[in-house]
Amino acid sequence: MDEGNRANEESNAIAAIVSEMPGFGGIWVDKAGITHVAVQHGKTRDFAKALEEHPTGQHVLDEVEFSYNDLASRVNSISKHMGVLKALGLNLLEWGPDEKKNTVWISLRDYSEEKAARARKILGEDILVSAATVAADKNDLFSRAGDYPRLSDGMYRGRDRASLSLSMMVLKSDSSRGRLGTESAANQKSKTGQLPLQLGSGSPL
Repeated sequence: MDEGNRANEESNAIAAIVSEMPGFGGIWVDKAGITHVAVQHGKTRDFAKALEEHPTGQHVLDEVEFSYNDLASRVNSISKHMGVLKALGLNLLEWGPDEKKNTVWISLRDYSEEKAARARKILGEDILVSAATVAADKNDLFSRAGDYPRLSDGMYRGRDRASLSLSMMVLKSDSSRGRLGTESAANQKSKTGQLPLQLGSGSPL
């Protein structure tokens, strides 16, 4: 068995054991073929015990702040607030969890440093912002959910991020309704003085 297949089988076996455990933060394989398991602070002992039959030289436990469920909740919040974000000048194309960096990433159709700073202010200072590189219709929005294990260079095993089907939800934007009901984002802001958006470590405007 070559090294790539060995690492793949090992990471799949580890994922089957730990992916449903409390404190699981994600899993990926680095270029050396080592499986990394992200584990919330305080849960390392539980994960070490669960993996005690797997050679420690083939996997490592990385302590992180957020669980994968935390990251997924942030991704879902972004999905629900697309109308608000667009009203604020953030024209997203993709968003999803980044287990390696224990945060959430987004891509903007019309990226600028100013808009990246605005996104971090709204969604959390730890969020990763980049320019969109995937070809898509002007109304397409892609919420990328994690399917593991994945390689450290961002490629999913057997499929690249742009061609995912099982872990991709395509949304069609509705600028008048947003994703918050019948009222527009502007009307909601005028009533409350702030947007109903609290995603991560950032504060609502």
